[in-house]
Amino acid sequence: MMRKRRKVRKILLGFILLLLLGVFWYALSKRGFYTSIESFAKDVFYYFLDFKSEPSNFLDFTLSDEKDKEIDELQSLLELDTSLSRFELLYATTINRTVSPYSNILTIDKGSDDGVLADMAVVSADGMIGTVSKVTKNYAEVSLLSALSSSYQIPVVITLGEKTIYAVLSDYLEDGTFVASGLSVQDKDIVGGIVSTSGLGSFYPSGIYLGEVSKVQTSSDEISLNAIVVPKVQLNQIRYVAILRREVE
Repeated sequence: MMRKRRKVRKILLGFILLLLLGVFWYALSKRGFYTSIESFAKDVFYYFLDFKSEPSNFLDFTLSDEKDKEIDELQSLLELDTSLSRFELLYATTINRTVSPYSNILTIDKGSDDGVLADMAVVSADGMIGTVSKVTKNYAEVSLLSALSSSYQIPVVITLGEKTIYAVLSDYLEDGTFVASGLSVQDKDIVGGIVSTSGLGSFYPSGIYLGEVSKVQTSSDEISLNAIVVPKVQLNQIRYVAILRREVE
């Protein structure tokens, strides 16, 4: 019984306090000016009202921004039908990636039932991202270009004006750039050159964009040169991809 009375008393006290606050703010608004203490109290009151509403507004903005990015990425990917019209494209969505930012495997929602085979090239809207390394009926794993090694290299061609230089994309650096190796000393003036797959001696079709040469440096053997290639694609921010199943005859 005593607990119920205390609960009722608290409710009444809260109601009276709210009523007094309402009268107080009404009187201040009618008076037209505030003392320094009253002004401070008003500012703090409205600050907390704004703070309370900010998380919701921020969340709405963030979700809207992310949705716009996804729509733009998907639209750009669909436009590949024009630039890669000689290929039969199979579109897929990423469904899993190892938590580690250095993971080299991406899982997509298409598999052998959709015609996916091992070693098929996979691209995003911004260029080639890797090749199919494992296939099951309903999904496939993609080995990203960040897995480049002595056993996983891609023949490329670098074009700049009338220059055409062949090399091998052989390594992926921590800053997100690639190394194109096998250049001769005569190939030093290729900064700004466009790098794409050459299609020579590999499963990878020719003409798939990979990036742009940012600088040229001497290799570890001090005889040949390496080109540092900056890709447009960010391998840790991929949602939608296209698998190049075969060239259209």
